[in-house]
Amino acid sequence: MEYHNCDYANVGYDEAEGFTYMVIKRKGDSEHFRMAHYKTLELYDGKRPGKHLADTSKMGVVSIEDQQFIANKVIPQLLKMSPDHKLKIAVLVSDEVFSNVAVKSIVNKSKQGNHDVDHSVFNNYEQAINWLRSDN
Repeated sequence: MEYHNCDYANVGYDEAEGFTYMVIKRKGDSEHFRMAHYKTLELYDGKRPGKHLADTSKMGVVSIEDQQFIANKVIPQLLKMSPDHKLKIAVLVSDEVFSNVAVKSIVNKSKQGNHDVDHSVFNNYEQAINWLRSDN
């Protein structure tokens, strides 16, 4: 189910697999980046699946402020809305070094003191989906 689709990102819910997703389609500015995440939060609040897929493979570099926004605002809100306050996030990354570093920085920041968020980073869609399906 597609919830929000623009030239920057596609946000939706996979009914068959039971997770929300956000696919970033191109590099963008902070406004685009944050809007995609606000749309994700809106949808996630309605579905509350406990699982999320973020495809950042075309995202490009993310500012320190936007990294902090994800780690300090978005992830805690997703966790709060998750069943039993447990959250699994699969993140697809590109081979582009700076983008990859930004994603890993967000993952590390959001893990600090937050043991109920399980992040994994992938460069393969099928591996990410299989991980979301798994119980670990």
